[in-house]
Parts: sequence; C-alpha cells; structure tokens
Amino acid sequence: MSNVTAAWNDFSTHISYEALVGVHVSAHAPTDNLTREPSGFQQLSLGVSVLETLLSQGETLRATGKDDERDELMAHLHQLQARLDVMTAMLDQLTGDHTPLPYAIRLNEYGCLLAAGSGLLDHIDQAAGIELRLHFDGCRAVPLILPGRHDPAHPDFVAFDALPANLSEALGKLIFRQHRLQVAASRQRG
Repeated sequence: MSNVTAAWNDFSTHISYEALVGVHVSAHAPTDNLTREPSGFQQLSLGVSVLETLLSQGETLRATGKDDERDELMAHLHQLQARLDVMTAMLDQLTGDHTPLPYAIRLNEYGCLLAAGSGLLDHIDQAAGIELRLHFDGCRAVPLILPGRHDPAHPDFVAFDALPANLSEALGKLIFRQHRLQVAASRQRG
C-alpha cells in the first residue's frame, strides 16, 4: 500500500474540518523542498501562526456565549477585534486582495479533500508534489501552505507530506475545536 493510499485510509477514518476556504494549488518539485529549504521552514512556521490565529478566534467566540463578570472586558475585546478587522481590510485593499475563490474542503492532519469536480488538481502532474495554499476567513491575507501528493485513486484528494509536529498539533486542535462547535450547534438545534 502506498503512502498516499495509507493517508487516504487515515483521512477517511478521522474527524475533519469542513469549510468554504480560498484554495490555490500548484506543483512543486518531487523532492521535499518545502521541508528542506530555509524558506520552506519559514512557510511551515507561518502556517502554525495562521492556525493559532484561527484557534484564538474560536476561543473569543466561545467565551462570548457566557454571561459572567467578563462581559465588559469582552465588549472591549470585540471593539478591538472590529478595529483590527477594519485595518486588515484596509491592508487587503492596499496590497490587492488576491484571495482565490472559496471551495468546499474537508481537512485533517492526513490530507485535504477538495470539492468534487473543482478541477483544482487537473493541471497537476501526478509525479509532482503539491503545494496547497488555504486562505481561511480569519486570516485571508496569509495562506496556510501545506505540502502534499496527489492520489490518482482519489482524484480530489491531496495527501500531506510529513508535517512538523507543531504544525500537525495546531491543525489537530483546529479540527477538534471545529468539530466540538458543530456538535454543540447540532445539540442546540434539537
């Protein structure tokens, strides 16, 4: 069984983050350049920062649902968040927001399943590695860049190359938190 097929099996049996995310896919050399070159390490480190930003937003959202003595502090935090959102939007306009169109994805530590029929992987040579850039709403200007491989048996699946432990851990936390929020929302609906 190939590593890509094993990744598909692991992907299929674990919980996933499901969302509409801006996606850009490009080929990179078959060698593992993203984890060997210094710039590749910087990209993967930046990925941890992107995930931590998304995780911190989840904490803020979870804390706002409680009525306690922290309401005044939370109001100030919301004002600060709104100001930061405005500044981010201004920077996006100045730098030219080139965020790709959003696609439905399923993401976990093992890989990413892109929207069926999206055609995002059609131009990728199956022998080449893949650089997957995910632009989340909480941090649109800085993509999460993940190296991977295309699985010909599953045409819309990208199996991730070995990720650094801190990136894999942050990705796992984001997926688990999103899963908990989905469970809580379904319980509230009835």
